[in-house]
Amino acid sequence: AGRAWLPASVPGCVHADLQRANRIPDPFYAGNETSLQWIEEREWEYRARFELPAAWLTEENIELVAEGLDTVATVTLNGREIGRGDNMFVRHRWPVKAALRPGANELRVRFASAMDYIRATRRGHQPREYNDPVGRSQVIRKEPCQFGWDWGPRFVTAGIWRDLRIEGWSDNRLEGVRVAQRHLADGRVRLRITPELARRERGVQCRWRLSLNGVPVTEGSGGEIPVAHPQLWWPNGHGAQPLYLLEVEVGRADGTVIGRWVQRIGLRTIALDRRPDAAGETFRFVVNGRPVFAKGANWIPAHSFVAALKRADYARDLRAAAHAHMNMIRVWGGGIYESEDFYDLCDELGLMVW
Repeated sequence: AGRAWLPASVPGCVHADLQRANRIPDPFYAGNETSLQWIEEREWEYRARFELPAAWLTEENIELVAEGLDTVATVTLNGREIGRGDNMFVRHRWPVKAALRPGANELRVRFASAMDYIRATRRGHQPREYNDPVGRSQVIRKEPCQFGWDWGPRFVTAGIWRDLRIEGWSDNRLEGVRVAQRHLADGRVRLRITPELARRERGVQCRWRLSLNGVPVTEGSGGEIPVAHPQLWWPNGHGAQPLYLLEVEVGRADGTVIGRWVQRIGLRTIALDRRPDAAGETFRFVVNGRPVFAKGANWIPAHSFVAALKRADYARDLRAAAHAHMNMIRVWGGGIYESEDFYDLCDELGLMVW
């Protein structure tokens, strides 16, 4: 591609960007896999220019949030290095207020060659290889099947494969809400909710609303939600998959709202039953007190370039699994930590996830 700047998509990867720019042919056609191996030996740089409203600089904290950088990345803002990464699977949150300026800003993300990193890292590690025709891809925290597998080609790509954004906040920030279920002997369910904040803070309060299919079930405040007549979630083929909408607002006694959180949840118990029997030991899943025969398959990434995947792509394949009467999907270890869309759809379709 030389040194010319080309349009890029975020989320995305260099293979897809190069193909859109007509700099490479279709990677999946005929023998093009072989002719495109040079891409893994290059460095690649992404550049974005953006305007920052002056009012943003009044925020106490301004952070660059990178949900996924693939993989050996150096990030600079207005010529100042703000962070590095060498793990495709982790989120980064870097403070950038000192590097920002009102008006025009320039962000650059430079990806070193994954192969250069592999050659320089843990040089004494020489594992037996089964799928990687070059070798030693285990020394980098990157999607293993990019390096080749029995079912797919070798395309060691690079890019900003998940969301990249700037967040500004002051005082405190809601990172998430932890939900625990307690199923009582009389059939009732109690949900315990615990807010997770960027900074520890006493005296925060939770206001919540629980609904099902758009119909309010209960609302109130505090850390516990009682559900008097719960509709239980069942695996595919064993019953329905009702999903409650849980809305939580976290704030202070003076009415200040720290953050809001929304999630669909199924009410259920799942246990792995392992106890001695005539054959040695049981190994079965028990859902809502009912033993369930687990029928399913391995889930490999739905595309060689995972950054391009949309919810509809996941829905296509997961619905096929449900139509085949599967009730469990095993997320295969040679792929990625799957997206929220994947887990949300599994909830909809009655697919347990191993």
